[in-house]
Amino acid sequence: MCPNTAGGDKGSTYLYPLRCAIGDADNDALAGFTGHTINFVHCASPCAVTLQSTLSPLTAPGLTIDGGVKASISGNHRVGSGLSITSSHISVKGLTVDSVNGNAVYVHGNVAGGTIG
Repeated sequence: MCPNTAGGDKGSTYLYPLRCAIGDADNDALAGFTGHTINFVHCASPCAVTLQSTLSPLTAPGLTIDGGVKASISGNHRVGSGLSITSSHISVKGLTVDSVNGNAVYVHGNVAGGTIG
């Protein structure tokens, strides 16, 4: 668990890093809790996350990342893929992913039921 969290459900505050929110959602999924939403509602517009290294793959079934149309993730030309999806029923919306050396969003293998838009 990252600091400033209460069960991993505080992903909407600007003090809560995206990397931590992804990790907490994945840890909760291992414990049987799914359906998390990571959103950027308290992030000043435009909301930009600049990655210094690759994010962990998105493995929590039912995870939603909602950028609220104003958020972006920049790979800073340091990472291969912006978001890497390895589980079913993951949704990404309202989020721009740019400046990566590979795919903005990479979907691994045989995942089903997710949306990107």
